Amino acid sequence: MNIKELAKHIQDNYSEEEIEKFIKVASEELEQTKGKFKEAAALCQEGGRLEKEGKTLQAIMLYESLIEANFDGSYPYDRLAILYKKLKRPDDVIRVLEKAVYVFENVVYKERADRIKKLNTYREKLEKAKS
Repeated sequence: MNIKELAKHIQDNYSEEEIEKFIKVASEELEQTKGKFKEAAALCQEGGRLEKEGKTLQAIMLYESLIEANFDGSYPYDRLAILYKKLKRPDDVIRVLEKAVYVFENVVYKERADRIKKLNTYREKLEKAKS
């Protein structure tokens, strides 16, 4: 269904009140999402700060919480893979890279410009880590 068909469908099947209610709810959800993105970006920055201060375990815990929530940016996956490689924890490197592949295949917006490039990069890193 293209955008014109969708607009016609909405106009034909929903009252003005229902449309306004939907817009209000969608706007509230958008604001919450924007807040989460700001929060996640701040958490990535905090992880970098912790690393610089030598607080590797705290940084790992923070990055792990981001990937557990399917964060759709590459920073925590990249940092965790690097940190676990330095700590000689190949199983954790593989786990993190598998999670990154999953997120970029299934969670990240399909039309995102860098999605395929990042997905392919994580697939390559994963194959290398497994060999």
